[in-house]
Amino acid sequence: MDSLKIRIPIEPHHFYTFSPFYLYAFQPIKPRRVVTLVPLDISCMFQIYKVERRDEFLGLAFRSGNQVLNGGAYLVAFMQRTRGRADSSMTLMRTPDIVIYNYPNVGTMAVSPRVNQHIETLLEEQ
Repeated sequence: MDSLKIRIPIEPHHFYTFSPFYLYAFQPIKPRRVVTLVPLDISCMFQIYKVERRDEFLGLAFRSGNQVLNGGAYLVAFMQRTRGRADSSMTLMRTPDIVIYNYPNVGTMAVSPRVNQHIETLLEEQ
């Protein structure tokens, strides 16, 4: 298991960059906290980790060897050579706090439905 020291205050429902990880919290995390990263068995372009502190589930962490775009409310991993329109997609995880889509051989996208009411409505309709 990996660990990560939080150096800045983390607000929930936004993606933060902590190279080589990207952190998405479900609740605020105070600075100077050390969190544990527990790998999840999810197959996609991200390695996804459960973020815990003293057995409390705080959020998710993402790591990728591919190109990553962090838009604050979304996180996308993709390979430049396969960039473009996807032939298929699947939902890997859907909670009120986060939705993760996989586009096989193209990319993976994690979206925060809590940041924007419009995004939440679009995701509910899909």
